[in-house]
Amino acid sequence: MAETNASGGVAGMKRRISVMLAIAGAAILLAGIVLASREIWFQFFAARTTGSYTDSHGEIDRATKIPRILYIVRFTDARGQKVEFMDQLLGEPLPEKTPLPVFYDPNNPKIARFVTAGRWELATQLLAAGMVFSVCGAGIRFLGRKTAVLTPDTVETPVTPVTPLTPVA
Repeated sequence: MAETNASGGVAGMKRRISVMLAIAGAAILLAGIVLASREIWFQFFAARTTGSYTDSHGEIDRATKIPRILYIVRFTDARGQKVEFMDQLLGEPLPEKTPLPVFYDPNNPKIARFVTAGRWELATQLLAAGMVFSVCGAGIRFLGRKTAVLTPDTVETPVTPVTPLTPVA
């Protein structure tokens, strides 16, 4: 019993868990924000063009069983230079000579990537997980206050005022 009271008991445990969840949620949210902002930044300043892939190498992801295909893509930048880069897509292989929308850095065209919704998947998943962890941490912290358990140590007995007795004449 002394160990429970010394460490804060159930309330102390809830407080520690809520803090850990809130910190983890904040870190995951920050990672999602960084990934999303980097993608937004790249797409805002990137040049857009269409490329076609010249070669591909595929494998099946062991964890998800989804084909992961690495494409070698060729495109011509705004200066007329032919550029090749590698990028991956998840899912079924694309037919040959499929035109692929491409974003690239106009100052360094070797920095290029496909234009796909998959670019946002990891950032979206991190943002969602970070919110779940943060909300759970806050919920444990603040909802736990209203459900305190009364124990004999914490229950106060009401004190009734004593009126002095007056002598009867």
